[in-house]
Amino acid sequence: MKLIITDAAEQDLADISNWIGQDDAVRAEAFVREILQTARRLLDAPRGYPRLRRFPNREIRRRSHGQYLLVYEIDDDVLRLLHVVHGARDYHSLLDAEFAEG
Repeated sequence: MKLIITDAAEQDLADISNWIGQDDAVRAEAFVREILQTARRLLDAPRGYPRLRRFPNREIRRRSHGQYLLVYEIDDDVLRLLHVVHGARDYHSLLDAEFAEG
């Protein structure tokens, strides 16, 4: 299985890094690396985390990393990291809007 990090997820990571970096640039870089390690570990058991029932025609799942959620989709031999969002954020609305566009 191959990991693909979408442009949206890359932007999420940049936003997270910028936010944390306002207080501690070293921690910001380390935290983004940790998130990416968690994403790579998903390849070991991609179906081991909860599926989002809201999207029955897609295999979209989520895994937590601290207070953040990695939202990803499994499609054949590809695991696509869609977004990395704070757990307090309404990620369902974010995904609804994204899927309505595409």
